[in-house]
Amino acid sequence: MMENSHYADSSVLQIRTLIPLDNQIKKYLSKLIQEYQFRPNTNAIETITQSNEIPSLDSELQTAILNYYALIERTKEREHISNTQRQSKYENHINNYYPEIFQKDNEWDFVKTFYKNDPRPITPINENKFLLDRPLEALLVSRYFQSSVLQEYYTDLLESSETILKLLSEES
Repeated sequence: MMENSHYADSSVLQIRTLIPLDNQIKKYLSKLIQEYQFRPNTNAIETITQSNEIPSLDSELQTAILNYYALIERTKEREHISNTQRQSKYENHINNYYPEIFQKDNEWDFVKTFYKNDPRPITPINENKFLLDRPLEALLVSRYFQSSVLQEYYTDLLESSETILKLLSEES
C-alpha cells in the first residue's frame, strides 16, 4: 500500500518536473493499475452475532469488536471506490496512451518476466507527451489520494485489532 503512494507521488513529481523523469516511470505507472484486495475473515463476528454472545461480553470489548467490523465495512467501501476509479479511468488512460509501459524494460518483475523474450525493440515513453498529460496528472493525484486514505484505513484496522487483542488478554 505504501508502495502505491510512493509510485503515485514519484510519478506526480516527475510529471510536474520537480524531479527528473527516470526509467522507473514505466514500473510506477503499471503498478498503479493494481487493485486493492482486502478480504477480511468475518466468521468470528458472524458466529458471535448468531450465537447471541455479544451481550455476555464486556461492554468495552463489545464496542471494540463492533467498531472493528464497522471499520472493515468502511474499508471495503473505500476500496470499491478506489478500484472503480482505477478500473474505469486510470487503467483506460494508461492502456490507451501509454501501452509502451508494457515491455521488457519495465522494472516490475511481473511485466519484465512476461515480456522477457519479446524480440521487438523497446519504445520509450514520449517525454513531451508525458509531461503535458494533464489528465494523467489528475489521475495520478487521485491514485495518490486513494492510496493514502486506504493506508489510513488499514492502519486503523491494525490498531483496532490490537485493541481487541489487548481487551481479550485482560479478560483472560
